[in-house]
Amino acid sequence: MPRSGPLLLLAAVANGLTSLTPAHHLRPIASRPLGAARMMEADDDEKLNAFQEYIRDKLSKPTLDLDGDGIITLEELNRADPLAIALETDLYKEMSRQTRRDVFDSTKWEQHRSSQRLFNNIKTLFQSRVIRALWREVFLVTSVAILVLAYNEGLVPYVAETQDLTLGLLHLPMQPWTLTGPFLSLLLVFRTNACYQRWAEARQVWGSVTNTVRDVARQLSWRAVDHDTAAIAINRLASFPWALQAHVGDRTVQEDVKSNLEQLLAPADLDFVMASTHKPLAILGLLTNSVDSLVAQPNQRVQADQGLSTLVADTGKCERIYKTPIPRVYTRHTERFLAVWLSTVPLGLYDVMPTHWTMVPATCVVAVFLFGIGELANVIEEPFSILPLAVMCTGIQGSIRETHSNAVKSNAMKAEMLPPAPTVQAPTLELTPAPDVPAVEPTPQPTPRKEKGLRFWK
Repeated sequence: MPRSGPLLLLAAVANGLTSLTPAHHLRPIASRPLGAARMMEADDDEKLNAFQEYIRDKLSKPTLDLDGDGIITLEELNRADPLAIALETDLYKEMSRQTRRDVFDSTKWEQHRSSQRLFNNIKTLFQSRVIRALWREVFLVTSVAILVLAYNEGLVPYVAETQDLTLGLLHLPMQPWTLTGPFLSLLLVFRTNACYQRWAEARQVWGSVTNTVRDVARQLSWRAVDHDTAAIAINRLASFPWALQAHVGDRTVQEDVKSNLEQLLAPADLDFVMASTHKPLAILGLLTNSVDSLVAQPNQRVQADQGLSTLVADTGKCERIYKTPIPRVYTRHTERFLAVWLSTVPLGLYDVMPTHWTMVPATCVVAVFLFGIGELANVIEEPFSILPLAVMCTGIQGSIRETHSNAVKSNAMKAEMLPPAPTVQAPTLELTPAPDVPAVEPTPQPTPRKEKGLRFWK
């Protein structure tokens, strides 16, 4: 490259950056960068134009969406290059949350406890989405370590040789980080444990939702006389988990709630629910009417209504978890403590490491895992977007519909198994005339007479 090559390179980058326009993360890819062979064969002007186009294309297009169809798939996340992650880190994090909705079966459990799990985890270390999303934090800390090393090993000797001036080294004893390390560990452990408790409670609440919906469906299906009306109630009951998922879900789930509910509810019920701000409570109101019309026995109606009350309580628990994070003052102080501790630890590692340059990779490794612990807490603090709620809603819907179908089949089998009622003919009674009985003359009664107020007979 001629001497003016670096200037042309900087001009190309400047022109490419100034001509960029903001792009949506789902915008289709407009062009492809030119190949290296064409760049080598073109003249200087063509090289400059080609490089500008390359920079503009690389920095403006939504590189996570490789095929430009508006949908970022799991394969595209796995194939994302570092530049794509650097340009759209927040989008990469949010899309990665959808890949953590694990539903285990026997095969996955066998893989989970396999003896090869340690080697597989190490092999995929740099494919971890948690680590790949931490590039900003790790880059900052590693840059500080490089600057400390460059100052102590490069600038200080150079000034001493050329200017005959002695500069002080950037280094400190390791005791401050040794003393504060346990306190930082406690903050990280407490926060991670609190976030896990939120995740575990959310899973328990949805377990309660699953059990309660199935129990109410059992009561309505097997105790109802009118199975057509019971089918309407079952569809209302199946729509409750979908509404609750949208109530505590992200914008994508909220946009899909109508399409999920219109497959279950009648048009009038759908309009009523969609017009309501609190859709789970609106569905529970419809279910209250269904219970009153289907269950005749008062004690059975009370038992079914208790199930609806449990669903109301579970809805409140989900709202509490979703709307109330861990106190932000705790989170902010922990992250500030961690950032300052890791950013200044190269000053202490400079004298500790036997070879000074090894503090750079050591700082990078420590930053990856300590920032990773904090990122794990961020991932599970809001549990509803990483729980497989869609799979759970589909399972609930299928199980309660099967319960209603089994109830209908059982009643039909009972009707077929009952023997026909025998026909009983009433006996014919012959009436015989009574024999003639001579008439009996009545006996004359004595006539009483009164005398001196006393009654006696003649």
